[in-house]
Amino acid sequence: LKYYSELEGSEPPAKSSDDGAIALDMTTADCRPAMRRAVVLTLGYCYHSRLNRADRARYTARVCDIWAGLDHEALDTAWLAMGSAEGLMSLLEETQDRFVSQMQLDAGIALNEALRENLFMLLVSIMNQIPILIVGKPGCSKSLAMDVLKNNLK
Repeated sequence: LKYYSELEGSEPPAKSSDDGAIALDMTTADCRPAMRRAVVLTLGYCYHSRLNRADRARYTARVCDIWAGLDHEALDTAWLAMGSAEGLMSLLEETQDRFVSQMQLDAGIALNEALRENLFMLLVSIMNQIPILIVGKPGCSKSLAMDVLKNNLK
């Protein structure tokens, strides 16, 4: 949340205490947009990115179907608003673009979907000290993503 808030130019919605605990006040509307983005990005990072194209479409549709069946009034979660699979995909792609737009790409490097996703996954993993394995067919920007990230994190 902190990095993304800084990228957006806003205050982080979470406050850290002396013992390292993070406190969120979900009763205020100020932190809800950032928390919504964090929930969608977490779903994207943990599940969506691991699936092939056909399974990704089914996954986002299923998340929206389950979401529609919840009692949002009782849970006070209507503000998360996961109404459409297209909206979830759009938010995920838009956020990946924001992260990657901060990086310098050498001349001749095309920022395609595979490179954008690999850069996002690697950056989030490195920032959160999460081990990651990037697996894919030859030519799907695995090594290029590592090189671009290495050059931008110097």
